[in-house]
Amino acid sequence: AAPRRRGVSIIAQRAPPCGIAGGEAWSAMATAAPTIKRTKTQDKSLRGRLARRCVRISKKGVSALLHLSIPTFFILSCIVYLCGGISLVFLRSDAEEFLCTIRPQTEFGGIGCDKTSSSLLLCSKPKCWRNANNLTYKLNASWPTQSLYQAFSNTTTDSACSDVVKMSSSTDPITMVIGLETASAVGESCKQYHCGVLENALALSDLNSPTGVCGNQYGSKVSDEDCVCSGLLQNSAFDVGELAGSSTPNSTALKAIESVCGSDIISMMQGMCTWSSNFPRWCGTTTTTLTSTATTATTTTTATTTTATAAATTTTATTSATGLELRLIAQGRPLLGNVTLKSRRHQDGDSQHSPGKKISGEARHLQTSSTSISNDELPDWDVGQWSQCSCYQQCTPGARTRSVTCLSTECKEPKPADREPCACGNGAACTIDLQLVVLMSVYFVQAGLAFVLFLCYSRTLHHSEDDFIQLSFTQSISGFFHKQLPPLLRFLVLVQLFQVVYLAIDVWIAYLVSQYIDQTSTWQKDCFASKALQHISGLSSFLWVFGVLLGRCAKKGSRKPDWLFSPDRPSRSFPLRQLRRCFRCLGP
Repeated sequence: AAPRRRGVSIIAQRAPPCGIAGGEAWSAMATAAPTIKRTKTQDKSLRGRLARRCVRISKKGVSALLHLSIPTFFILSCIVYLCGGISLVFLRSDAEEFLCTIRPQTEFGGIGCDKTSSSLLLCSKPKCWRNANNLTYKLNASWPTQSLYQAFSNTTTDSACSDVVKMSSSTDPITMVIGLETASAVGESCKQYHCGVLENALALSDLNSPTGVCGNQYGSKVSDEDCVCSGLLQNSAFDVGELAGSSTPNSTALKAIESVCGSDIISMMQGMCTWSSNFPRWCGTTTTTLTSTATTATTTTTATTTTATAAATTTTATTSATGLELRLIAQGRPLLGNVTLKSRRHQDGDSQHSPGKKISGEARHLQTSSTSISNDELPDWDVGQWSQCSCYQQCTPGARTRSVTCLSTECKEPKPADREPCACGNGAACTIDLQLVVLMSVYFVQAGLAFVLFLCYSRTLHHSEDDFIQLSFTQSISGFFHKQLPPLLRFLVLVQLFQVVYLAIDVWIAYLVSQYIDQTSTWQKDCFASKALQHISGLSSFLWVFGVLLGRCAKKGSRKPDWLFSPDRPSRSFPLRQLRRCFRCLGP
């Protein structure tokens, strides 16, 4: 009898029944059964081979790490440092963006407006003005292609405009525009920008709404805030119903708005008279008292202006603030594109001469005497220190100033600048950006040095001492790199260690102190709240440990060329010798 095949079932080895059909069926069963068995066996053996292959590759990888050659160590170090630097570029941007969202006001748990690193002009102002300014900057002034970008850039360096913002009477966009009307030496850009803030405060659905319920489409508010600018609609500076049937302003506030911002915003405000609720004061109600001779009862009736009259008088006005916002966005242009300012001619008789005016003899004598002295012989200007950067709110452009005084009748030209642009930092209790910049710079410098050393050692890997009997110019330069760059790279590893520890203290230790030791402490208390800073701290710590392990493996598994060996000097004292040994342990 033929031997039984392994893996073939007993049923398949039986004699087939009579008939062609039965024989074909048994043959199919006999061939199918061993096929299924072989497939499962092959899968199992395939998984076993893959597992053994992974183990062999892992062993080779571990062996290669334990016996690193010097060029391999430097190229791996270059990759590690380059990954660390690139990661910090992106994570630092995320961390800064998060810290900019933290409000410095104490009502939101911040450190306080007086403790920020910059002078924030709107920090102590009401929420309506702050939110309207934030949205105006975000939607209309943060990019060069937006409508108010240039106006905002000029406004930040306008000292007269900043003085109006600092006034105690300036509490909202309306009082700001009123102050601009009476202020002198204020630029047109300042008026244009603050008119934009006013229009946004009235028209944006995040700040005002016909129904009195606002959303948070642009994310400028905290969750418990509603229509933060609804109070503007009932400002007592407006006369009751002055725009109900007429487009002519009567109150001081509306006259100032028309004078500074133009008639378009008046038309928009008149269009708000169609709102069903949250009715503006300038469209509002009047009260009439009727006295009857028969009784002493007094009946008060409210006379409300019909919307048909308002619609007939202002055909170009929009029906609601939400409609205005959607119309402007649908047109594909930034909000406030329709704001026009009245151009004013600033006349200054003292600073400009009329075309036909003659110069007096005394003025001619002064001009002649001043030109007789060379500019180099004139005294210098007395220049003071730069002030804090002054901005409207955190993380926005601003300006800083200094005193520039001439202590003589005339000083050297040109006169030094007394005002220059700057950028305000965040208002969070986390001053860590400088550490991140230093750590990022160290990573990139380490990557560059490691790559240069990889090229140098790869070039001389198979050279012997005989090849260096007479050095060429390129060999001299390469020898300098061989001798000087490895100690510099190890020194940067120590610098990186201090940065990693400093970063861990700012992110983790400061949080533990504020939670369990001193709950009133504000020292770096906002750093832990940033997930990006947590990731930076963990990643930098891991990369430092991994880099040191690579150095130790290269130190143990490889040897420098003999022509680079430099023994320890026996004259070194106790601490210097131990420090040098620790220093050399960081890498080859």
